[in-house]
Amino acid sequence: MTIIALQRGIEAMYRIRPGPSVDAFLVDRSGRDNLIGNCETGEQMIVVQSGDDVELGLYLSDELLAVSNRIEELCDPRVRNFHAGMQLVEGVSHFVLSVWCGGMNRQLSAFELELQAEVDKFVVAYVVGSYSNKESLIKRLFEDFGLASDLSPKVKERYVRANYLARCFCEKLLNKYKQAGDIPAMLRELRRFYRMPLANKLLAIAS
Repeated sequence: MTIIALQRGIEAMYRIRPGPSVDAFLVDRSGRDNLIGNCETGEQMIVVQSGDDVELGLYLSDELLAVSNRIEELCDPRVRNFHAGMQLVEGVSHFVLSVWCGGMNRQLSAFELELQAEVDKFVVAYVVGSYSNKESLIKRLFEDFGLASDLSPKVKERYVRANYLARCFCEKLLNKYKQAGDIPAMLRELRRFYRMPLANKLLAIAS
């Protein structure tokens, strides 16, 4: 699976209109640094606004691009490069949601972008990876991770909060939809969640 196939898979899963191909929006390290400055992270969504115009870009490190044709294999939590696969999912998730919200003239915060990406990583690993050890999957996704050391305290807090709330929501889904035959119903709930404004998403997680 390539990043374009992943993009189309996420769009189909949520039943949203296909957007422009993500590969046309990839920027390299120098382009990323010129636009927003240097950062240690291997994946970064770039949003540059000038008046009413918004330009999007997605930075993926050379290391991630080197394995970007093996996303399906990397969705298995047991493989060594699992987190590389999840970074690719995160980047594509950011792009898909940014394009969809832009087309709907809907505001999108950095926090909602991270929250939805955390949920999307779970969905892709669970559905595409067909991994049945739910406890191990939750641990690998929401516990075994690190943050770039050069992130500001505010950004780190945003990532940690998004991680925690996404975990709460995904654990709720696993408890509600326990059988393999429940996946269609789970996907219907995920589609409703995707379309909610952030305030409603937070209520859905807390309820």
